[in-house]
Amino acid sequence: MALSTVTKNSNDGVLVGSDGTGTPVTLTIPVTVGDTTIDDFRSASVITGEANEISAYTVRGKRDSERANGTRITPSGSFTVHFREFTNAAAGNVLDFIRFAGAYEANISTTGANRDVKMIDLILTVEGTTHGDGADAVVTLSDCYCTAAFAEGDPSTLTISYTCYGGMVLTGG
Repeated sequence: MALSTVTKNSNDGVLVGSDGTGTPVTLTIPVTVGDTTIDDFRSASVITGEANEISAYTVRGKRDSERANGTRITPSGSFTVHFREFTNAAAGNVLDFIRFAGAYEANISTTGANRDVKMIDLILTVEGTTHGDGADAVVTLSDCYCTAAFAEGDPSTLTISYTCYGGMVLTGG
């Protein structure tokens, strides 16, 4: 397939959250403003060690050895949604989804049932097929721990920040 000649923008992306049940419960994240960020794509590499920080050892200001693979990189990022409500027991919202509350209290963490830390998968799909690229570009972030921050404004917003502990897979266009 040839390199795409179409520049993508925020109108081309769809963000979905997914839990860890056998048939995952999903939520197409509503009213996202199109500011999804993913920091550090090195963890998507299949090259041994590229998903690690680089450690450079020095002794008294001089290099002591070759640089070595250090601590594993954990990608992180955020996205913003327009605020509508904090919780809804009947029709869940994004805050309920990441908190495993309200309509999503029966969800299961992607790391397994009965876990203290609740995690979800995040899947960002960027449209490519309708642009003639042959395939959509997809980033799957596994085992994401999410937090939320509320900001009052015009409009009020929730910013969801996440850290991805399970890895990143890139597919498609």
